[in-house]
Amino acid sequence: MSTINSVKHVRFLDLPKADQQLVELAAEQANYAYNRLLGRWAVGAAIRIHPDGEENFREALRRLGAERVRKGIACMVGGSNVEDPDQIALCECGEKVALAATQSMGVGDYCEAIAIVGKREGEEFDYIALSPCDTCRGRIRGYGRRSGMNECFPILLAPREFREDDARVIVTTLGELQREIPFNVEGIDMKQQLYVA
Repeated sequence: MSTINSVKHVRFLDLPKADQQLVELAAEQANYAYNRLLGRWAVGAAIRIHPDGEENFREALRRLGAERVRKGIACMVGGSNVEDPDQIALCECGEKVALAATQSMGVGDYCEAIAIVGKREGEEFDYIALSPCDTCRGRIRGYGRRSGMNECFPILLAPREFREDDARVIVTTLGELQREIPFNVEGIDMKQQLYVA
């Protein structure tokens, strides 16, 4: 195991309200995952839309016949992982689903942050956060470039029990993620701030 010292570990309640809402939506999206093939992780992702894209976002909701967005709630788009029971190659990560949803809503150029929450049954997974796979990192990089944020694109990685006092959320950027947090299918132990071997 190795420690993660160069990225911020922040209590959920110490995050700005907009970041709390983003993590909460990602956790909610994980509940909709279709992961019957591997049955390992249910992954939810949520993307906050920059205010410049707010009108496009609201217009897309009107076209979809969605309910009015409550005032004071950031414009956000969510997604969850979808596994194909017949072909593992066709599985889609929650991050890719959320990013694709922003594109279909016409706000792909306005992505300003992403939160990712992984859920897995068992107490030993309560404080394990997941980092994006290499394919998702490439996709996030592309959307970060489109929004003009590039390597500064904010990424929040939260464990299932992110609201607990001893839990932490990793607050990082795409550039830091690439340098400091390798992809690991077993996740990151947020209690000990260690990579799980």
